[in-house]
This record gives sequence, structure tokens and C-alpha cells, in this order.
Amino acid sequence: MPDTTNSNQYKETTTSQDGKNVMPLLQSNSHFFLSDKDFTQADNQRFGAISESEFRTTSVVSFSGEKNVYAMCQGTVFLQPQEGDNSKVNLILKPFRQPIQGIPIKYIVYRGLNKSDFITSGNTLAGSETSGSGFVQHIWSEFNKFYEDNPNTTKPEFSISLIGFPESAEDQTVTNLIDNYFYKIAVDEGTTEENPQKAYELPTIPKGIELGTATSTFGIDIVLNTGDYYIENDPNPFKLDLTYARAARYSLDTSTITNEFQQKLLKENATLFMDVAAFYGLHTNGGGKIYVGNSDTPLTTKETIFEMLNGFVSKNKTYIYIQANRQRSYNFYNNYIAAEDNDNTVKIGNTVADAVETIFGTNNWPVHEFVSSENGSIALQLTTDNYKNASVYVVTGKLTSNHEENFVRNSNLLEEEVSSYTKPIVFQTETIATNSIGSYISIICEAKQMLAQEYVSPDTPDVVPQNFILKDIDDVFGLLDAKIINTKLSSAKLPTIVDEKLQIINFPNTSENNDIGVIKHQKIEDTIPVNENEVLQRVTYETLLHNMKRTGSSYMKTSTPVVDAAKTSLQDYGANHKRFYQPNSPYYLKTQLFTDRGQTITGLTLKAYEGNMPTKKILGITKEESQKLKDVAAQYGLNNCKVFFINDLYNEDEYFISNEKSKYKRYSISIVGETNGDLTLFKIPEEIKVYSIDSYFFFSENYSKYSFLLYGDYYSNLEI
Repeated sequence: MPDTTNSNQYKETTTSQDGKNVMPLLQSNSHFFLSDKDFTQADNQRFGAISESEFRTTSVVSFSGEKNVYAMCQGTVFLQPQEGDNSKVNLILKPFRQPIQGIPIKYIVYRGLNKSDFITSGNTLAGSETSGSGFVQHIWSEFNKFYEDNPNTTKPEFSISLIGFPESAEDQTVTNLIDNYFYKIAVDEGTTEENPQKAYELPTIPKGIELGTATSTFGIDIVLNTGDYYIENDPNPFKLDLTYARAARYSLDTSTITNEFQQKLLKENATLFMDVAAFYGLHTNGGGKIYVGNSDTPLTTKETIFEMLNGFVSKNKTYIYIQANRQRSYNFYNNYIAAEDNDNTVKIGNTVADAVETIFGTNNWPVHEFVSSENGSIALQLTTDNYKNASVYVVTGKLTSNHEENFVRNSNLLEEEVSSYTKPIVFQTETIATNSIGSYISIICEAKQMLAQEYVSPDTPDVVPQNFILKDIDDVFGLLDAKIINTKLSSAKLPTIVDEKLQIINFPNTSENNDIGVIKHQKIEDTIPVNENEVLQRVTYETLLHNMKRTGSSYMKTSTPVVDAAKTSLQDYGANHKRFYQPNSPYYLKTQLFTDRGQTITGLTLKAYEGNMPTKKILGITKEESQKLKDVAAQYGLNNCKVFFINDLYNEDEYFISNEKSKYKRYSISIVGETNGDLTLFKIPEEIKVYSIDSYFFFSENYSKYSFLLYGDYYSNLEI
């Protein structure tokens, strides 16, 4: 059995015990969505996998008469009609302040509010500043205050379009994405005129405000955030659009999809949703607060919180989510099976002793539903090929087996003798009496290496395709076809797209080993002057550190890594700041000239103040080079494409030495993408070379060519 730790570890700081077996206590603070606990739920109303073809995203509850419905957190609201019932509306709440730190929620969808609480028969906002629900009183107050503060502006009627509700069927198109309304893309692409469908600012409301009432039944979806962008020509059958927003209840349904890859893509969307019972169950760890109704005193004990969950069928279920390589769900590529003659993918049980082999995912969906025994323990073993950088990061879940600040690797993960499975990873869920309390466990797993086979044209059948091992750097830079949701508001802002899905990556350190980190990444576009008449458009991909476990070294000036704050959608560089890409403090760039094959290259290196080791990876290419990658992806209909680095020396431990005695690496970049579920590497017809001097910044010759004018001048007066 693995060594285990006391669950009280979660009350300690992550710096004690050098981070070993220590995790922070999950902090949660929210409002209960109904006024009381008197509701029931039938099995056909529950969240989760119903069959191999249906996954219900909406948790529906039933009750007698009317109940008040409340905002679970502070956020911005968007009101929509409910399909099939003209007396009902749905409300989409986009959190402004996350109710559980560490679990990014994109939307909370309330399905089945009474329309009369919001809209009059004359299609204006119901109530007044002193009458109606707390919601309408609040936004009436904000509306009146705005015009009181702007006396020279004529106050109009409060149209329902100001809260997103269409005044007529022609006002909105059901295929429009929900994001378009929250991010107010008021000017359509390619035009300069404001689109009246989008020309409004949605209201923001406080946590716990009474939204309105529901009668007899009510449904709720919790949608997790993966980023504020969309993918051009996305083959995923599911969209967060107005059709989804208006449904009385929603299920992912594969029964009408005949293409196997399309089915698999649709099933991936199950990982975007969270059960509301598990959401509230996470508040029972001793660090949570739930407010109910109009009370100013929160529920904080597991007994009082669990009592609110009694009506849910899923009140005792733990939902396990595992993200594996390339940000796909566990075994998406059928590479996590135990053996060629064994299709099982995990061992799971209440304890290590009773863990049994099975296929991860209830009813073949990528979410595993598990009811633990009275002690709340869950033991999980993943399949592995035992490669040295195998690792697991626990995003959410109380680990009791050995780990290092949420990371499980090395001897904590791999058996001493080669095995098809990792060591047990043991979790503890909250319990009350003899019952486990609903919970949510989220894991990032890279326990196996991945291979991509080179594409060979059917016109060259004699060519044997080469297999390439995906290095961790090959699993990072994506977003090739991602488009920004909101528009650029000023010339001081650089268009930026952030991928919120976490990834595991290694960083070199001074002890010639690797530190391990978890990152997000972003894509930033800029334009720099070449001369008086020309500009160069560039694309920069940059990782953003979320968490890290460093290996101690006497050569380090500090062992505390810099955690990035992601700048979603637009980066504001300010009126007095040079508007080209540069990393945020404490990072800066330095130029270094070197010669490669007779050509002078302007090299870029990433530095950190006070001599610290960087914890960031950056790729810089021109927009023209980026377009070449996108053209190949479009030509072959690729999905989930990422940049692949083919080392010209075929060995990451080797490097070139220039005439100036500079050490550098040179790569040809290509792309790896999915073709009907298979992972394939496609080379670029016109070869694109990128260089790296420090293994942190990777740049093409054209990207860095004019960098001395940018970074050389800008940083010349800094004291480093």
C-alpha cells in the first residue's frame, strides 16, 4: 500500500514540508440556487451519463408551488426565451467573481424562470426600483442612476433588449454563440456599422440576489471555462449557442450522429459540465460557505450543507474527470489501454486492496461516476508506459497518497518494477454518517508518451512514414484557428487569446534536471514597423504559469516561481507603452546576434530580474508563417492542431555552435493534428525554421529580425 497522509494537510500552507503531501484548502463561497431544501429529483432528471448515447448536462429538480431562485455568485446576466414555453425564460449568469477558487466556471444556466417576473406584456422590464424581484429592482436602480448622472441624455424606455431578450424572433439568430452577447461584438467583422442585435451592455448583479421565481420544476447547468475564443470551421457538433441557451433542459446526444469521430468529439463536451450537487458538495471541506435565501449567516458545517443536498439523486456521487495528452480526455486516442489484449484503462476502488480493472468513463462518456464507501476513500491507478517524465497533476481533489504540491511523479507515481499501471493515487472525499458527499475530482495525466505518424501522400506509396515522439513542447502551442471573441477597442490593446485548459510541461533548471509546471497558454498578435512604408505582422505564443514544483538548487537565487495572471482577450499596453509584444514583469527579452549557415540571426533570449530562472516558454513567428501552418491544417481538414518541433540534430541534448561561440538549437516546425481521430504529423511545404538559444524562447529569423530596434533600445536603460 502507498504511504498516506493526514487529511488535515489541507489546512496547512504549501510551503511547509517543502511542499510534500501538502495542498491548500479549497475555498468556496456561494449562494444556494433555491430558497430552501424542499425539492426532489427523479433519476430521469439527474445530471450525468444516462446511456451510451445520452449525457444530461442539466440537473432538474421538482417542488410544490413556486420557489424563489437566487444568483449563485456575482456575475453578468443574459436573458433568453425558453423554447416551447412562452411563459418561461432562461437566464445565463457569467461569473464575475468565481464561487470556488480554482474551478473556472464560464456560465451558470438557469432554466425555467417565470417570464412575468422579468418582462411585461408590453415588452419592457417588469417591476421598478421599489417593486418586483431583487433582480429587477437592482437593474432599475442602476438604470435610473445612470441617467441621473447624465442629465443631458434623454432617458428611454427600459427595453428588454438591454438584458439580452429579443423583442422579436428576427432580432437574434439561434446559431449565434452566447459569448457574442457577453463580449458585445457590436461591430460585425468586415464592417464599421454597429449591429443592433449586439449593441447593449448586459447588467452585472451581486451574489445572492433574488432572480425571480420558478414553478413546479427548475433546471440548472454549470458550464466550465476553457477560454474566451471560438474555432473557425470547428467540427465539434456541440456549440454554446442560443439553441443551447434556450432549451428547457439539455442533453448531449450521439444517437443521430453516424460518424465515429464526430461522436467522439461530441462526447468530449461532457467534461465541460459539472453537477450542481457536486458543486455544493465541495463546500463541505471546512473552508466553504453557502448562503440560503435572505439569510446573512452562511452554512459552514458539512451537516448543514449536506442537508441542503438531500433532494439530489446524485448527492453521494463523485465525478472524476481526467485530461490526458493534447488536452483530450483520458484514452481519447485509445492509447491508455492496459495491453493489446486488455481494453481496461484504469483500476479503481474504495481502497487500494479492492481496486479492480475497468474502462474509465460511465457509459463510455469521458466522466467517471463513483460512489465511495462510508470512509470516502477512492483509489485510482492509471495505465502507464513508465517513461521517466510520466506525471499527474491534481487540479481538484483531496490527495492522501504521496505527492508534491498536487504533483504526482517519479517514485510517487511509478512502481519500482515495470508495470502496466501506476502506483495508486488515493483521494479522500467528505463523508457524513455512512454516506459520501457529492464531489468533483479533476486530474491532468501524462502517464504515457504519444506518437504521431508522418503523413505520406497516396501518390508516394513506397515512402515509409516516420513515427515521431511528441515532446512536451509539442503539446503546448495550439490555438492556430482560434478567433478572438471581442473586438479591439483601441490601438493600445493587442489581440490576445487565452487557452484556459491547463497542461503539464517541464522546465530546465540549473541542476540539469527538469522542474515540472502546469501552464495555460496564450496567442498574441502585434505589428511592428520595418521601415517608413512597411510593417511586419507577428504572432507570439506564450505560456502562463499556473503552478510549479521546483527541484531545489543551491544555484538558484529563489525557489519561488512566478505565477502569471492571464490577460484574457486583449492586452492593454497603455498609451505611453510601446505597443509590441513583450513579456510582463519580471521577464524581459535580450537580443544576441549569431551566425547560422552564413546568415546573421538576431537571437532572442528570455530573462528574469535578479537572475531567476524563467518559468515560461515562448514561440514567435510571423503572421505569414502562421498562415502557412493554418493553410496545411485547412488543406487536410485537421482538428486540434499544435505546433511540432523537429530538431535538426534529432537530439535535444545537442546544439549547434556559431562562429561567435553561441550555442543554439534549430528546428523545422510542422503541425500535428487529428484526422478522423488519428494523430498525424504534417510537414510544411515551405520549410519554416525556428531557433532557440536558451530553450525558453523559440523564434523564426523573420520574427526576430527587427528585434534589436525593439528590445535592444527598450531594455538598454534597465538596471538588471
